[in-house]
Amino acid sequence: MVRTMIEAKYHAFLLKRNRRFMLLYTFALLLTYPLLMVFGHSISDIYGLRTIGLILNILIAIAASVFIPLLMYHYTTSKKSLDVYDSLPLRKESMFRIHYLAGITMMLLPLLVSILVGYVYIHISPEAQALLLTSSYYTQATLSLDLLHFLEVAVGLIVSYSITTFVKQNCGTTVDAIIYTAVVHLIPLLTYSAFYLYLDATLLGFNERFSDNIILNLTPFPIMFNFFNDYNAGIVSVPRFVYFIVIALVLFFASSYLYVTHRSERSESPFMNTLFYPIVSATITVIAMIILHSAMQYSFDTLSQIVYPILLACIFYLVLDVIANRGFGKIFQAVVRFGGLVVITAALILPIKVTRGFGFVTRTPDLDTIEYVEVFFPYNISELIQVNGLNVREAEEIQQILDFHDLIITEYDQYDYSDNTMAASTDYTNTYPFAIGDELRYIEFIYHLEDGDVIKRYYRIPLSWTHSLLDFTNSQAATDARLEIFDQEKIKEVGPTEMYLGNEEIKKEIDPMTVYELLKEDMENISQEEYLGGLYASLGQFEMNARQDGFYLYSASIDIDSSYLKTAEYLLEHGAVPVYESRKLEEVTKIRLVYPNNENNLVGHYSLRHNYPMFNETLKDSGFKYKELDLATAYALTPYMHSTAYFEEPGYLVEMYTTDEYDYHHSEYFLISPEASEILEEATSDIPFASNLYYYQDWDDYYYGSMEVKSY
Repeated sequence: MVRTMIEAKYHAFLLKRNRRFMLLYTFALLLTYPLLMVFGHSISDIYGLRTIGLILNILIAIAASVFIPLLMYHYTTSKKSLDVYDSLPLRKESMFRIHYLAGITMMLLPLLVSILVGYVYIHISPEAQALLLTSSYYTQATLSLDLLHFLEVAVGLIVSYSITTFVKQNCGTTVDAIIYTAVVHLIPLLTYSAFYLYLDATLLGFNERFSDNIILNLTPFPIMFNFFNDYNAGIVSVPRFVYFIVIALVLFFASSYLYVTHRSERSESPFMNTLFYPIVSATITVIAMIILHSAMQYSFDTLSQIVYPILLACIFYLVLDVIANRGFGKIFQAVVRFGGLVVITAALILPIKVTRGFGFVTRTPDLDTIEYVEVFFPYNISELIQVNGLNVREAEEIQQILDFHDLIITEYDQYDYSDNTMAASTDYTNTYPFAIGDELRYIEFIYHLEDGDVIKRYYRIPLSWTHSLLDFTNSQAATDARLEIFDQEKIKEVGPTEMYLGNEEIKKEIDPMTVYELLKEDMENISQEEYLGGLYASLGQFEMNARQDGFYLYSASIDIDSSYLKTAEYLLEHGAVPVYESRKLEEVTKIRLVYPNNENNLVGHYSLRHNYPMFNETLKDSGFKYKELDLATAYALTPYMHSTAYFEEPGYLVEMYTTDEYDYHHSEYFLISPEASEILEEATSDIPFASNLYYYQDWDDYYYGSMEVKSY
């Protein structure tokens, strides 16, 4: 009983002794919340200032969670002071516990006062009461949710407070305690980041996202801001609460043990626990080497990836050693210890690199284990809006995806499974006669297995590697994705519309739903050859701009050719003008054929849609030539011009210059279908390898296409 009374009185004494700090801390909290709301003049102002005030409140409390333990245990930095405290009629365990609890009281009590005063202010202030008139604001101004917010912040603060307390029991000086408090707070997050960055930089296909859930469990700070995510619903993660409370208890008992066992003679030395500095400095140095090595893999050669991280980490480690030992007296021993850390780092990361992530890079699932596959690839599946993701469920189509996945792994083998090595190369690949060039795309496979497991892979690949997937663009999965857009509510019962075919507006009234239904029917009936062939006369790109309930709806440009039988018939019957008829000969100022300067060169053409063309070479030398055609040839070619097409037979590429009614000049690239070979026969007679040219353009018709030119 006597001991309890002594402890209670000592606890009260500590609070009284630090009352000036508590008053200053309370004033700082009240100044940010709720007094900041006084300056608001409207609901939005007051709500915004309330949010800002609460954020500043938390930041001030976080600073207090670091400062207060240093204040409460400051006496441990002096042997004389520590001896005085040890002479008090309290056990060392009790002394530590009382200081610990008094510090938590000093940290949390002013915060609770601030939140309660804010609650009262909102309910009595005429200006702030406006928040209560709107349910979305009212749910954020109830007492129960305010107390819940306080509880969330309190748990995070106690963990941060306990970390600082633990560090303080290991450090003999305040400066060292401040430095290593920051380091220890960051170590869990940096450890996760280091290995994530290493796996991302080293393992081809690595596709795990930076896990928010893991981060939430590695540091106490996010839980304090949970108020701003889930506050309206009053959502609290009980397991996370328990998890952080357990961490705080572990840190409390570890700190108590260190306080009881440390010797007062070491109280003025940098570290009272001789194991603390070697463990923490070694850990942070290894983490630094892994992060630096991972970051440099993206843009440095192999030697630099090894040497620079070691040199930079060595400087960092030696600086820590000089600070810890207050001089250069043990610098050579530090260099030797750093050599050991290099060996430890290599032992941690080399097995992953040598074994390709223990088979991660080259492993693909078996067909009979797959339930379905999500594929996100460069082609724009929907012709109405951008949809490049598919759910593939048919076994035959899943096998196509697996074959393509295996092809990517095979192609990457020649680049040592390195994304950066491949991207820097301009060589031809093993499978395709295409140079890699600058046009790289991302493709993602997500395999959902029968046992519930999920396998994800993510690659950066040259566009030409997707050549084998062209047939897949008219698969059942792709067709379903294209047709799904027709069932969306937003295209039903649309109001006034504007429709275009090419650059010409369709003047006659056209029912938009009829157009959609006809497009749907044509898409269902079109064959694989028709979809990929480009062997039909191009009518132009169809666009529809509609208005519904104050919103504007825009379709993407849909390439319409004569293979869209019913759609084309309907549009032409209602006044649509094919692009080859609407383009007036006098508007064409120049047209020229584009071809390689010799039969060994590969030239890449990139043609942006909607009259914004550009030209880019795949090889470093000037790999192309132009030949100007007469305007009569230009007019004859117009029915055979395609912005997007794929030809199994050799075709041609032309660049056309036009001038519109406003005297603006335009330049566009077009693929010419093989049926036009007779028209170009005379023009290409002096190009010995013209009949062997091969042009390829992908089907990504929302942004731009890519045409690869290769002579065989």
